[in-house]
Amino acid sequence: MSGMLKIVALVEKRDDLDWEAFVEYWDEEHVKQIEKVSTLQRYTIAPAIAPDDAPYDGVAELYFESTEDIQAGFTEELNEAIQADEAEFLAGSETFVAAEQTQIDRT
Repeated sequence: MSGMLKIVALVEKRDDLDWEAFVEYWDEEHVKQIEKVSTLQRYTIAPAIAPDDAPYDGVAELYFESTEDIQAGFTEELNEAIQADEAEFLAGSETFVAAEQTQIDRT
């Protein structure tokens, strides 16, 4: 996937959720909102293995072909729905757009 753009989100779970509920919601429910992003090429989540020792509870990556695809994929209505859904399981997140550059790929 070298050369793709991605939105990287470093996420923090809500304090009132236990770990299993957080991961389950992220894995099974939130994806239903994300799959509505029509220009999205790939979506991955990575919950922290040792969340008590990590600065964030996980990372999500949303892959796109271009900045135009990022802009086109998120209508105002969809963006509001995604943010409302995130409030169901996240306390907050830090996001940025990055250009992926594969350095080593042994797959």
